[in-house]
Amino acid sequence: MRVGTGLALAFVIAHWAFAPSAAAGAAPSPGAAAAKALAQYHALMSALQKPANMVFTYSEVRTGPTRIVSGVHRVYRDKDGNQRNDTIAIDDSPVRPPETQTFVRAIWPYFPDQFDVPATDYDTTFVGTATVNGHKAFAFKTNRISPAEFAITELAIEPGTGMPVRELFTVETRDCDGSGQIEFTQVGQYVLPSSVSAQCTMGSDEFKHVIKFSDYSFPAAIPQEVLHPAGVSAG
Repeated sequence: MRVGTGLALAFVIAHWAFAPSAAAGAAPSPGAAAAKALAQYHALMSALQKPANMVFTYSEVRTGPTRIVSGVHRVYRDKDGNQRNDTIAIDDSPVRPPETQTFVRAIWPYFPDQFDVPATDYDTTFVGTATVNGHKAFAFKTNRISPAEFAITELAIEPGTGMPVRELFTVETRDCDGSGQIEFTQVGQYVLPSSVSAQCTMGSDEFKHVIKFSDYSFPAAIPQEVLHPAGVSAG
C-alpha cells in the first residue's frame, strides 16, 4: 500500500507474527528454495496481472471507543477506475434498495503491488517457515532502508509460486500510529486480497478496521448504466 492511497485503513493491525520454525534467537540461513521464492516474488510484482474489470463483495467491521459498525458492500470496478459501491447491509440488517455511491479511483489500493517489497527499498531476511491459512510459506523480516510513514515489516511467500500470502505493515502519520496485516489468495490467474485488518491509536482512543473480500468475478465489460445508475451522483 503506497502512502497517500488513503486506504480505509487509517489504522492498523495488531501483532500477527509469523510463527517461524527456527529456534528462537537463531535465524536460519536462507535456503535455496526460500531464495528462489523471493526471486519469484520480485518477478511477480514486476509484471503483476490485474483484472481489467472486476466485481466483488466485501464485509467490514469498524470498532471505535464508543461503537461497533459492520457493513456488507458489492463493488463494480472497470478498467478505467470507475467504481460503484453498493451498501447492501448495515449491522446485519439488509439495506433495500442498496445505498449506492459512484466515484473514480485510478489505483485500487488493495492490489499486491501497493504492498510491494522491492529490493531497492528493503533489506529482507529469511526467518523460517510459517503456516498461513493452513499452507506452508517462507517468512521474511523486512526492513525499509529509508524511513517512511508506511512500511512492510514481514512478508510470507508461497513456495513454488512466489505469491505473497501475508504481509504485516506499520503506518505513522500526524493523526494515527498503527499497524496492520493483509492476506492474499489466488483467484483464477490473479493474486487478490482475501482480508485486510488494521488498528491505530489516536491519543487515548483505539480504532480497528477489518475487511474481508469474497465473490470475485471478472466480466468482459461492465455497462455504463451499471457503473453510473440513474439518479446517483458521483462521489
